Amino acid sequence: MKLSYLEMGNFYIKEVKMRVNLVVVAGNLTRNPELRYTPTGKAVSTLGVAINNDYTDSNGATKKDTVFIDIAVWGKQAEACAKYLTKGRPVYIEGRLKQDSWQNEEGQKRSKIKLVATKVQFIDYKKSTEDKEVKDNIKPDEETITPTVDGTDGIAELDKLDL
Repeated sequence: MKLSYLEMGNFYIKEVKMRVNLVVVAGNLTRNPELRYTPTGKAVSTLGVAINNDYTDSNGATKKDTVFIDIAVWGKQAEACAKYLTKGRPVYIEGRLKQDSWQNEEGQKRSKIKLVATKVQFIDYKKSTEDKEVKDNIKPDEETITPTVDGTDGIAELDKLDL
């Protein structure tokens, strides 16, 4: 973080320059999680989440806009997601953005932004015996991901997978 001061007439304004890569989303799963393991045995689960946004246009009409996000979850939480989450289930996710770049068969540069989850919370539990068992079986260390590869959360290994 860098602090500097801007002079505005007789006033000085503190200017803070910092970079933050933190994303928080809540939405519904668009598909069942896909669980894979890297060559070194680290679990990674890929999820798709849809976020519905309602807004009012300039004519006063209510419009709907849906955003679709691909998400990678690592470690024990990846295994818990694959075991307990299903398509349509609401989730709350915190993480950071990561941009993947590649060339397609025609030699064109392509890129895609994904969310690498650092925290996934299962929300909207139904009051059933099965869901109580699910909630009881999730251990505290499965509620958040801790770095697994030199503080990168396995990102180097994520690049090797075809997600």
